[in-house]
Amino acid sequence: MAKEKKPFFTTMEFNSAQYAMDTKAKCEAKLARIKIGMWIAVGVEIGWLLTYVFRKPFNNMPAEIAGILLLILAIGALAAYIIGGGLGMAFKVTFKIAFAIGWFGWVCLPFPVDIITGLFLSIMAIIMIPVLFFFIPLVLVFCNYYQVKKDYNAAEEYMKYCTPVENAQ
Repeated sequence: MAKEKKPFFTTMEFNSAQYAMDTKAKCEAKLARIKIGMWIAVGVEIGWLLTYVFRKPFNNMPAEIAGILLLILAIGALAAYIIGGGLGMAFKVTFKIAFAIGWFGWVCLPFPVDIITGLFLSIMAIIMIPVLFFFIPLVLVFCNYYQVKKDYNAAEEYMKYCTPVENAQ
C-alpha cells in the first residue's frame, strides 16, 4: 500500500466565521513580520553572494575581520528565520533533502557499495543541513510567506461566502 504524500503547502479549512476572522487577523500580523524578515534575508543573501563572488579580497582580509563578517551573516540568517518565521520550514526542507540523500545511499545501491556510499552520503547530508540553513534564508522565508499568504487568502475567501450581503433586495 502506497503512502499518501503530504503536500508541502497546506490549505486551511474553516468551520466558523469567527475562526476565519481570527486567522485573517493573525495572518495580517504575520505578513508584516515576514516582510521584515524577508528584507533581512535579502541583505544576508547579498552578503553571502558578495563573499562568494569577491573571494580574493575576502581571502586577503585579516582572519578576525573575515570571521566577524561570517558571524554577522550567520546571525543575520538566524534573525531572518526568527523574525520571518521560517525556522520550522527551514528544518522541514533541510531534513527532507538530507533524508532523500541518505535514503539513496542506503537503499538504492547494492550491498557492498551501500555501506560506503550510505555512510558518505549521510555525513554529507549532516554537513549540508547547516549549509542550507545559513546560505539560503531568502528561499525558506519566502516559503513561509507563501504559506501565510495562502492561509490569508483562504480566510478571506471563506469570509466572502459567509458574510451576509448588505442592501440586498
